[in-house]
Amino acid sequence: MKILIVDDQPLFLELMTKYLGNLGYFDTHPCTSGEEALREIRKSEVPFDCCLLDIRMPGMDGITLCRAIRAEAGY
Repeated sequence: MKILIVDDQPLFLELMTKYLGNLGYFDTHPCTSGEEALREIRKSEVPFDCCLLDIRMPGMDGITLCRAIRAEAGY
């Protein structure tokens, strides 16, 4: 399962990546902003199976990011 994790707190990204790895999910892609996440989605040849989004982030918040992801082909 390919998982995108988006949060502006690096410690949360690290903890979530390790936690998911302990559960057997090793194909995780942490991003610190909505803009970075969209770049990651657009460059990926295979769509993400799951996107874990922080709602409150500076710049693009999680709700806006969710709408932008849904507007992308394949999502």
